[in-house]
Amino acid sequence: MKRAGIGTVIQGRVRRLGLTLDPGALAKMEQHFDLVMRWNRAVDLTAVRQAEAAADFYAEAVEISDLMPEARPGALVDLGSGGGFPGLVLAILRPAWRVLLVERGARKSVFLQEAARKLGLPHVSVLERNLRRPEDLPAGWTPDLLTMKAVGRFSLALDLLEGRGSPAAGAVLLAGEAGAAEVEAEVSGRGGRLRLAERRRLAGRSQAYALVVRRAAAP
Repeated sequence: MKRAGIGTVIQGRVRRLGLTLDPGALAKMEQHFDLVMRWNRAVDLTAVRQAEAAADFYAEAVEISDLMPEARPGALVDLGSGGGFPGLVLAILRPAWRVLLVERGARKSVFLQEAARKLGLPHVSVLERNLRRPEDLPAGWTPDLLTMKAVGRFSLALDLLEGRGSPAAGAVLLAGEAGAAEVEAEVSGRGGRLRLAERRRLAGRSQAYALVVRRAAAP
């Protein structure tokens, strides 16, 4: 039996979440997957190479997009963007947002720049830098949302949320069971300056969570 293409699988995942996906966005996701698979031969972007498994990452981004405020466009900073999950996919889903993809690896940064160009995403910028503190984020970037996917150093994302985020800024951190516990401990140790607004079990994979953290004064 012929396996379903990545677009069909993504669409099925999204429908099971009770969400909808614009056909244009789905087409760009298919194009992104093709780029990832081609570049993976030379650059280790992801260990996932099958449509069934990769579709979970796209569905996760759709879930995150559903958490993002609709009232006004904002600025999104994605830390450790790698192959573009979730930052580049969120840029596809939210074309009105400014998006900064932060990646310390030179070859991965080149991939992200090329992918953003081929996908027609002029609102995406790529920063090749190993961020260590809030001051390392370029001037002009006041994040309304920070994202990070299971790359460790969740404390950095929380430092950026506290030190550089807008008054109503939030962070969505994607992690497994151990990472989720790390985030919860880190938030509770910050003297009430941050709060864990939601711990959402992601539908695509077992023991995968989206932890939504907000500044204490944010709604």
